[in-house]
Parts: sequence; C-alpha cells; structure tokens
Amino acid sequence: MLTHFVIRRLAFVLCLTAVLLVATAGKTAEPFSFVIDRFDGDSSEWPYSTVAVSPDHKTVAVGLIATKETVIYDVEKRKRREYVTIRSFFPGPLIFSEDSKALAAADAVRVFIFDVRTGLLIRSLPTGAHSLSFASDGKSILVTNDKGVSLWSIEDGSVLHTWERPSTNSCLSPDGKLVGINTTRMTSAGRRGVIELYDFRTHELRTSLEPTGAGRDVFRFSADSRRIIARDNKRIQVWTIDSPDSPKEVQLSERVGDFSISHNGKWIAANSGNLLFVNIETERMVPRDVLKGFVLTSCFSQDDSYFTYIDSKGIVHGISVP
Repeated sequence: MLTHFVIRRLAFVLCLTAVLLVATAGKTAEPFSFVIDRFDGDSSEWPYSTVAVSPDHKTVAVGLIATKETVIYDVEKRKRREYVTIRSFFPGPLIFSEDSKALAAADAVRVFIFDVRTGLLIRSLPTGAHSLSFASDGKSILVTNDKGVSLWSIEDGSVLHTWERPSTNSCLSPDGKLVGINTTRMTSAGRRGVIELYDFRTHELRTSLEPTGAGRDVFRFSADSRRIIARDNKRIQVWTIDSPDSPKEVQLSERVGDFSISHNGKWIAANSGNLLFVNIETERMVPRDVLKGFVLTSCFSQDDSYFTYIDSKGIVHGISVP
C-alpha cells in the first residue's frame, strides 16, 4: 500500500512539474524602465547628443550636452557608474565592442576607447568621427569623418588603411569580412547615393548597392552578415549580399527613424510613428503602443527574447519581442 502511495505522489509531482514547465516555457523577459539623468537649463529639452546600448544589455552610454561628457549607466542597478566619465569638446558618436567590454567615444578631434569595467583609457586616436564601428575581433576600429573612412589599430594607434570616399556612415560586418561605406557616385543620371562593400582583408571593392531616396545614410548589417538593411523615408530596404540586384522593400505608413535587426535575422524593429516590429520574410507587422516620444537608439538582446530602447525623454525601456 505504501508503494502505491509513493507511486501516486511521484505521479502527482511529475504532472505538476510538467504543468509548470509548460506554463513557463513561453515566458518572456519582464518589462522594465528607468530614467537617465536630466539637466535643467537651456539643454533641458534635448539633453543627449548620442546614446548607445551594449550588446549584452548591461550598460548604457550617454553623451550629455549640458556637461560635455559621456557617462555610463548600469542597467541592472539602474544607476550611473561614477568611475566612468569621458569629458570632451562635444559628445559625438558612441559604440560598444561586440563583447561589450570596450566603449569608443568620439568628439570633433579625438576618439577615446575605454575599458567598460574599469573606466581606464585603452587608446586615444588623434582623429574626429561622424561614425564608429568595432571590428569583430576587437583589435581595430573603423572611423568615418570628413577625410574619408579609416581603419585604426587599437593596439598601437596606427592607421591600417584609408578609403578616400566622402561618407557620413560606415560599418564593419559582424563576421569581419566586409566594410560597408555610404558614399556617392557620378552616373549618367547624375550623382547617386550608393553603399559600397569592400573586402576587409584586401580592401578591394566587392559590390555596390543603390538604395532609393536617402536610404544610404543609415544602413546596418544583419547579425549573420548575409544582409544589408537600409531605411528610406517610409520604406525599409533589405539586400541579400550574395544577390544584391533585387532588394526587398517593406512599405510603412510613417517615416522610419531608428531601426534595429534581431540576431536571428527575422525581425526589424523600427521607430515609425510608434515602435513597430516587422518580420523580414513575411512582412508581418506587429505594432507596440509604447512610445511617448521617439527612439534615440535600440537593440535586441543577444538571444532575441527582449528589446531595449531609449526614448527622447531619456527613459531606458526593456520590452519583450513578439
């Protein structure tokens, strides 16, 4: 009889465990939000020049206009890390390395690279920047400014290569094989905007993409480096790099602001009137009525389970992904 009782109790426990597993299997990250410091005075309406979220979603970097400094916030503790403050002429572009251990911050004349954990300066480069992009191995950084696009060694501060192309934005593919540069080219129809893709190792031009409208100004590689995604006024354009002649276009109802691509390559999150998740393959759109302003910067978590963004009110948000 005791044996039957034990068996029944064991069966009950197994059934309860199964129910709990089913109930929690689809559970997503809990939403969160916290406010970045705001400063009173002339810059109170627009206190931030640039913001960035680390790939591991543990750190937020913010360029503060009022104090002309860049500071780092701990997302888990919801507070500022006092030991990391970067003072500059004017806070410019910010970017974290792929492993979230380094932060690059630029102004008009210098690029600083810091260790996020200690706040110690790793390297200072004697150049300003419009945009920055770390190489996948963390050993070099791509810098775009008025003189063109240059690849700098972080180890010794030397220039490894320069592409003398007028540009406001460039980036390195996550697999470390390509350099993407937005620029212009003269054609029979006049000067056209293009995205040029160069081989990272040989520095030679591999192919060119021709976005419509202003799409060349903001573009990104997908996490698997197989696609290029660019924004145009009310459209998102997606190229498969191996077959670049026929890009896919997704039409939206509002102008596209900031956008991000999920690591699995399935979703684009776009600031288009409100936060909108777009499935790249099916073009299914999932609106999220969460915005109280517009998105300054955003990114998906590394497992694509949740999404972090910073709005124009200086609030950091974390929400689940569809």
